[in-house]
Amino acid sequence: VASAGNQSISIWHIGPEAVSTCGLAPIRSVARPLAGQTSAFLAFDNTGVLALDERGGRVWTMAGLRPRTVVCNGEGSLFLVLTADRRMRVYRTDDRSLVAEVGGVRIAGPNCFSFEGEYSLAYVARDDSIRILDLRTGDDCEALPPALKETLSVSLSNDGRWLVACEREGLVRLLDRSTGTVRKPVGTSTGFASAFVSNGIEWVIGDWRGDLVFRDFHGDVTRTLRGHSARIDGVVPHPTDPEILLSYSADGSVRLWHLGLGREVLAMTPFVGASALRCAGFLGHGDRIAMVGSDGELATYSITDADHSIQRMQNAERERLHRFAPIDIDEP
Repeated sequence: VASAGNQSISIWHIGPEAVSTCGLAPIRSVARPLAGQTSAFLAFDNTGVLALDERGGRVWTMAGLRPRTVVCNGEGSLFLVLTADRRMRVYRTDDRSLVAEVGGVRIAGPNCFSFEGEYSLAYVARDDSIRILDLRTGDDCEALPPALKETLSVSLSNDGRWLVACEREGLVRLLDRSTGTVRKPVGTSTGFASAFVSNGIEWVIGDWRGDLVFRDFHGDVTRTLRGHSARIDGVVPHPTDPEILLSYSADGSVRLWHLGLGREVLAMTPFVGASALRCAGFLGHGDRIAMVGSDGELATYSITDADHSIQRMQNAERERLHRFAPIDIDEP
């Protein structure tokens, strides 16, 4: 595909792993990527929830829930359903058994919920406080008091120690659950998505301008990655590689980032129109990206080519560093 606007040429591989399954899903619904073994997407409309395979085929159905939001954990083993009566129910994906249930949850989008594996779940309550539900015992406690502004995103770290809450007007609260200390890093711009990076030393906010702003656990900005041209709607760490991060934006693009290189390694716009992309995520062990369109389109894409690009970039970087490395000599 040649574009006269920016004088670039894009070459797309058309194959079984890069095709859209538009029209194959049994219902026109909202869907979320699911990193499961047999299912690839969790779809839902106002009648219930169903799991779909990569081609849009129905795997199982749960009717009668009337969900408003559906979110799954990173492993794909659990998913939550928030219904119109503000009740949140957590189920196991394999047998759909009920794990926990609480009421008084704020009606919100998926970024206002965050799993810590199969152990804990952070969510925004009706009074805009941040609460954490222990999925092993069913205990529910307040982690952060009601926000001054509307909470747009919450994230729990993989070990459950840290909790970040992003509010409007760039307000951010970072809670160290081991000490109860709350830090309020200086806001730069409103964050609509957030995540803890797998390297364990940074967390990231996707802001309304399309920037990925990385901070350390003192709240200081460590770096900013730019590529999107509109609000970032989701930030997804790779399930196995701590150097890889995925983001998707209101500009319609999905981008893959290599944190060690500090740059974008893959960018694509899977659906026609900026508003056509609803969400994206990893499948399985992270070798494929799943994407969902606003009209029920489902698409998957293999990132094998991105792996080759990363290797070439790393080799070029090592060669550059070697070329300009100082020469060791004995003379003063």
